[in-house]
Amino acid sequence: MKNLILLLAIALSSNYLSYAQRNPSTGREPASDRIDRVGGSGNHYRNPEVIREPIKTPIQENPPSPPAYNPPVDNYNPSPDYPPTNHPIDGPHCPINNPEPPIILVPIPAPSLTELPLPEVFEIGMNKFNSEEYEEAIDCFSILIENDPLDSSLYILRGKAFHNLENFERAKKDYLTAIKISSVYDEAYYYLALTELRLEENEKAIKHFQMAAELGNKNAASILKKYF
Repeated sequence: MKNLILLLAIALSSNYLSYAQRNPSTGREPASDRIDRVGGSGNHYRNPEVIREPIKTPIQENPPSPPAYNPPVDNYNPSPDYPPTNHPIDGPHCPINNPEPPIILVPIPAPSLTELPLPEVFEIGMNKFNSEEYEEAIDCFSILIENDPLDSSLYILRGKAFHNLENFERAKKDYLTAIKISSVYDEAYYYLALTELRLEENEKAIKHFQMAAELGNKNAASILKKYF
């Protein structure tokens, strides 16, 4: 019995729900009343008639100004005080950039007298004697004498160079050496007599002038006739 009553109750409630769904307007409030009651006048989302405040544009602050441009200081002087040049183009003097090192000319030393041939040494000695460079001439004649110590003419040449340098003792020594090598050499007696006069050895000078004249020296004979 209880189960039957329960089933009837369930069936009545189902029928009521089906009827309510088929007649939705029965017993309901108007939509406008429900909106007003639920939302109220202060709900901006459910009441579109509410006057909204205008959106204010945000105030933009002035951006900072960029720093002032200061150009770099140029210390270049387009016309420095260079000495005047003959270059046709005006402008600062620019040194020549020569990457190659300068060529240094090293003088080649002249060969020494001992490295030269003897005829060339004799020629140099005579040229030095004629140009009154007697010391250089003596060097040449000394080399020749070392090579040929029995050539009396070389001793006479060197004696004459010593005589012109007023080195009479050395000159006399060379003349006596020439006479020892060749006693018939008239020039040796003649120049020996001249040197003895400078040494104030007059008696020896007269004797040697006479020997030179006997050997055919005309200068010695002329001096004997004129002064003695």
